[in-house]
Amino acid sequence: MIALGTIPIRTPTSILEARSKIHNLIVHLECDVITATHVAVITSEMGHIMYRCGTDSRITVALIRHDGSTGLQLGFESKKRD
Repeated sequence: MIALGTIPIRTPTSILEARSKIHNLIVHLECDVITATHVAVITSEMGHIMYRCGTDSRITVALIRHDGSTGLQLGFESKKRD
């Protein structure tokens, strides 16, 4: 696994930035635009849920290798609000 970084979700703007970064990354990995858009929408939806319902929210991004193929791993992490 190659960790690419963490995207903090602190404001509604950070959700849009995360969506854009993930979309651009997938396109640069030579996936089709439809797949990139689907994953970007999922990223946006998860970002909104984490922003509304949690604190210290973040998306971790990594590249993984499996059976000779490279894939993208996204982790969605958030702490529950009290």
